[in-house]
This record gives sequence, C-alpha cells and structure tokens, in this order.
Amino acid sequence: MHMSPPLFILAAVGLFLSTNAFDARATGSSPRCSPSGSVTVAESSEARVYRKRKSSTLHFACWKRTGKTKLLDKPSSGITYFGRPAISLAGSVLVSGAIEVPEAIDTESDTFVFVEDLRASLAGGPGVPSNGFSFSLFGVGGIAAKPNGSFAYIECPSSGVDSPCSEGRQEPFKVYRVTASRQPKPKRLDRSRGIEPSSLTVSGSRLRWTKYGKRYSASLP
Repeated sequence: MHMSPPLFILAAVGLFLSTNAFDARATGSSPRCSPSGSVTVAESSEARVYRKRKSSTLHFACWKRTGKTKLLDKPSSGITYFGRPAISLAGSVLVSGAIEVPEAIDTESDTFVFVEDLRASLAGGPGVPSNGFSFSLFGVGGIAAKPNGSFAYIECPSSGVDSPCSEGRQEPFKVYRVTASRQPKPKRLDRSRGIEPSSLTVSGSRLRWTKYGKRYSASLP
C-alpha cells in the first residue's frame, strides 16, 4: 500500500487570537468532570477527557472550572474517537484521532486528526485555530500536542478503532509535524517500519519518538 500525505485540510473554524487577556487556568475542578466510574483518557489543569466506563467507546470533554461537558464522538455521523495514545490534551488544546465508518460496506472509511481548543468550545473564550486532516484507510497512532496548537502525529497503514496501528509492519509508519498557523501544513519528519506508534512525546519545543529502540527528536515550535 502506498501511503500519501494528508489529502485535504478541512475548513478552519477557529479564530487565531491572542489569549493573553483571557485567564483560562482552572482554579478548581467541578465534580461534574469526574462522574462515578469514569476513566481518564487525557487531562490537563484546565480540562479532562474521559470515558464513562471502561467498556464505553464514547469520549467526553469537560471544562474543569465550570463542569461544562460535551460529547466528542459523533455517533449520528459514524465518527468514533480512537482514544489513547491517539489523543493529546495540552492546556486547553485537544488533538484527537478519529475514524468515520460509512454506512455502506463497500465505501472507504476516513481517518481524521481533529484540533479543538476547549477554551473556545466549552468556556466561550478565544482559542487557537481548529483544523482537521483527512486520510483514506490510514490509522493514527500517537499524538503529541502543545498549548499553542502545534502538534505531531504518527500515521500508520491501518484504521481499526481499538488498535489503529497494530496490523503488522508491511508498510512504514510516518511521523508528521504540524505547526500552529492559519493554514497549517503537515511536514514529514520520519518514515520507517521501526517507528513505535505510541512513543511520541513532547517536552517544551522538543518532539521525541522511538525507532528500532532508539530515541529520535525534532523541534516542535
């Protein structure tokens, strides 16, 4: 299978505004963000993403200060979020991998990487641009995000919801970097069968991943 870079960029719907005048740091966490039996998928000082129980495939995002919650998955549209490790919450910025399963069995599924600033969608404040990328038949492994909206992801040649990058190593995995901007463009950093899809991490402005047991790094502005 020949894997191509992202096919198209979905319409940007966020405003690229300065957030200096908006204090979004949560001073406390509402109990509504921690319902009984819920399982944390990603968490920051400002928000929590969770499933209501271990067996559930539905993901919820909650703004800690107010307890306002939204369902991330879109069952009516056939869109299901992968969950860990294909999800990253940095401050208020949520970057998530998801798959759209069409009703027709002979129709190709699409895999997405969504960027959403929960400060804008749940707290009514300004946020970083919200963007999405679409692939055909490919899966998303690890995702690592920064609070400014920059992120990186690993693309793999399978698209299962539970384990999107677990179907062997016949095709190479790819590491992409996306710098926050009005018109973001993914830049490929690495391509190899030895890339570990769940190894992606970011610290400061340094992105790291594992290939054949060794750590590699690149800048993530």
